[in-house]
Amino acid sequence: MPISLVTLLDKERNFLKSHHGIPFNESPREMSFCGHAINQPEPIMVVEDARKDERFKDNPLVEEHSAIFYAGVPLVNPAGYKLGTLCIYDTKPKKLSDTEKE
Repeated sequence: MPISLVTLLDKERNFLKSHHGIPFNESPREMSFCGHAINQPEPIMVVEDARKDERFKDNPLVEEHSAIFYAGVPLVNPAGYKLGTLCIYDTKPKKLSDTEKE
């Protein structure tokens, strides 16, 4: 994948603790894909084509950085608190196989 991130989230921002493929190290939480991934009950959030997803179609990450595909999993500490995400983006639509999800 051309973009990969390790993020930490607080109430207002998505801090990119480690990142590859994008030129910034934080973003507002309200525009982050990771802000959605950390709150869902499923173990992995997959957005196959963000241009077709109501949550993201007008998102600056889609429009300015061609973040079309997204997959993210919450990073959970031993006490069960979700602290951030491990995620990947691609510049084209994609589907993950069951093996890739594992």
